Amino acid sequence: APLYPANGASRVMRLKDAPKRELYPGFSPSVLTLGGAPLGGIDTSEAQAILRVAAESGITLVDTSSAYGASESVIGEAPVEMSVATKFGNPCALNGHTHDYSAAHCTAALYASLEALRGKPLACLQLHSPPEAPSPLNDPALVDLLHSLQAAGKFGAWGASVHTANGGMVALAA
Repeated sequence: APLYPANGASRVMRLKDAPKRELYPGFSPSVLTLGGAPLGGIDTSEAQAILRVAAESGITLVDTSSAYGASESVIGEAPVEMSVATKFGNPCALNGHTHDYSAAHCTAALYASLEALRGKPLACLQLHSPPEAPSPLNDPALVDLLHSLQAAGKFGAWGASVHTANGGMVALAA
């Protein structure tokens, strides 16, 4: 049946029985993820309703960033069970509105995100739109830090959110 039937009635798609995809051992989120960018810039009650409907529909992962305004805090305050993928390094208030992929900023951004998320599980920490050259993924201090924070259980996986196929190839080669 179509999601939006011709008679104007709507029906919510249910994903609870949809296949899941394993991102790493022990974590298999829904095949659809909620994009959290708008959540930090809209009315909180509307954002909470979006998160509630997403969770009720079977979406188990929301993607956000420290650069998306209050999105992380809105997600953290939501009374829903949902894991989070967040990003750091893109310009935002936390880094003085500059690109910053340093190990020091990674640490500060991670702990700010964890505080804002209020205990929601952090499935993935990603570099947000890192440059292709020089790639911060070739910085041993950053890579070592990411490995140690992952081993300490701060997040399940780490990677990069990129805008181009070449950016993806650079990330995969790092």
